[in-house]
This record gives sequence, structure tokens and C-alpha cells, in this order.
Amino acid sequence: MRTELNTLEARKLVATVLAEKNASFWNSWTNTVWKDNAKDATKRNLCFGIVGERFTQGDCKWLKLLVGCDKVHTTFNGRYLRLVGVKYDG
Repeated sequence: MRTELNTLEARKLVATVLAEKNASFWNSWTNTVWKDNAKDATKRNLCFGIVGERFTQGDCKWLKLLVGCDKVHTTFNGRYLRLVGVKYDG
């Protein structure tokens, strides 16, 4: 069984994980998922600007499993965390 957290639940989870790592995020934002040149109204991408300890590849795999999104990865040397294809309840 695969869980799918929505965008609000995923934000709370990331904030909790960052707090456990003695880190935080300075900002977060959301944008629309585009698939086959059309907007997907059921999913969003989340991005967090991270301050403090970075996420490892293992952390990203674990978050992907818990959130149920399409992909989780870091960019810019681990300064940004991206969750791609998170369920949107809007």
C-alpha cells in the first residue's frame, strides 16, 4: 500500500524531519506540474530552501516513500530540496 500525503501534510513532514536534523528552511514554494504540455491539476511540486544539515540520498528515498510523490532530490549542492508530483488537494 502506497501512502500519498497532500501538499500541506508533506510540508509538515519536511519541517519535522529538518527539525530532527537540527536544520530549517528559509523559504518554501509550490508550482504546478506540467505533463504532456498540459497542467496537471492533481499534483504540485514543492521546493524548500534549506539551512543547516543537508539531505542525503537515503533521506530523499525515505521521504519519497513516506510522501508518495514521483521524485525527491536536492539541487544546488543540497541547498534546495525538491518534491516532485505531490498530491494536491486544493
